[in-house]
Amino acid sequence: MADGFGDYEFLNKIGDLGKWPQTMAELVDGWIAHWTNRFSSSEDDDTLFWAFQCASELCMDRADLGIEFVLAAVKKGASAELIPVLAAGPLEEVLSYHGAAVIDRVEDEARRSPEFCHLLGGVWQNQMPDEIWQRVLKVAPNRW
Repeated sequence: MADGFGDYEFLNKIGDLGKWPQTMAELVDGWIAHWTNRFSSSEDDDTLFWAFQCASELCMDRADLGIEFVLAAVKKGASAELIPVLAAGPLEEVLSYHGAAVIDRVEDEARRSPEFCHLLGGVWQNQMPDEIWQRVLKVAPNRW
């Protein structure tokens, strides 16, 4: 996949973004920085909130780009502090909204990557169909 978003245009469904990422790397960097800042500061700094909003929108709207975002964040090396946020946020959203479209790739990644398998252990069923959830449990039985 190219580093951009192809034909996808952020629709600003969640609120006033104020910024649109141009590349997946920019989105991942912004998302990681947003959450790192949230955990390390007691002040509400919304300058990077656009990254949270864009990642959520992407994961809800597009299976292919949503899973690319999650994989790029794993590859980037999201800190141990961010793994629960990545699991319960973007990965859970992709599986809940697009489970049938991504489950084969998710299973392959979990078998190939111990980091991704660990991440998958932090996902809850949420709105996933039972069939998808059972496949998640089978490939990542260690829940946390």
